[in-house]
Amino acid sequence: MKPLLDRLGKWYEKEKHAYEFRKNRTPYRTWITEIFLQQTQIAAGKDKLKFFLKRFPGVTELARGPESDVLAAFRGMGYYSRARNMFKAAGYIAANHQGIMPVAYAELLKVPGIGHYTAAIIASIHNNEAILANDANHARVLSRLYELPHEASTPAFRDAAARAAAPLFAGKMPAGDVNEALMQWGQTICKKRPRCELCFAVDLCAAHKSGNVTAYPVKKEREQALDVLWIMQVHRKGDKYQVVASGRNFPFLRGELLFPGFLALPPEMQERSSPEKMSAATRQKLMRLAHPLPVDFRHAITRYRIAVKLIYVKEGVAGGEYLTLSSLAARCHSSLMQKALRRLDKLEF
Repeated sequence: MKPLLDRLGKWYEKEKHAYEFRKNRTPYRTWITEIFLQQTQIAAGKDKLKFFLKRFPGVTELARGPESDVLAAFRGMGYYSRARNMFKAAGYIAANHQGIMPVAYAELLKVPGIGHYTAAIIASIHNNEAILANDANHARVLSRLYELPHEASTPAFRDAAARAAAPLFAGKMPAGDVNEALMQWGQTICKKRPRCELCFAVDLCAAHKSGNVTAYPVKKEREQALDVLWIMQVHRKGDKYQVVASGRNFPFLRGELLFPGFLALPPEMQERSSPEKMSAATRQKLMRLAHPLPVDFRHAITRYRIAVKLIYVKEGVAGGEYLTLSSLAARCHSSLMQKALRRLDKLEF
């Protein structure tokens, strides 16, 4: 293990990325950075991150919100539950830690919305705790080095990866550097299409020796893409349009403001609730109206391929609220609803 430790340390010392967000690090800034860059390319998220940190420079400011401002500052990053969770977490930290971001792994896990990955990153960087964050890059590197036989993302894999990485944390490198070095190794060399010719540890890699590099990490069978028809009904009063907040049981965009409507789901999915309660008769009527109409736009959310049809109706649904177009543009954060708003001028009222 010592040859690997030495090589990893020398490589990272020379190649460490000098990201701007790594300057003047604090536990709070590390937390926000990790949330912003999850499932997002750094180049795409860095400007949004800079704006957010300027608007909410600390836990206290974030806890004050309001939530609508937090969501607005997060716009364009997708997965708005992350922004809501940040807001709730800031409130918890303000109430339970006097607004000071905790750095101990065990304390971080108590914060609503903070899971293992984020807690491990913060604790390793700011508290030198030897805990593997275990993201996709870590999984590629460690599964190939040691030919770990478990499916990635399973508890068995996480345990095996943590055991495999433990000697790396026992060396001279700070724990945060170990996590970030493994991550950069996976980002730049041990990629999905590995660049073994550049690897400083190719002779130590079990998968390379057996000629099975691309077989790792072991993945579960890819889930089949599912087609969904989403029918949105548009009701207008003067210059205002009705929207409702999607409930917790709605499969997409929970808590987001949406035009009332419902999903025509594939048989593979169990029946889910609509953004609001809608009678069976109303659903059937909308289905008949929508059947001959072309699709207004298409959208993808994870493995779901969504076709959206907008229908003008003369009566709204119970509840919800009516907002002007400018208010809708400001408060409807999802890219799907932004697409729907751009299609309103095509409807005949």
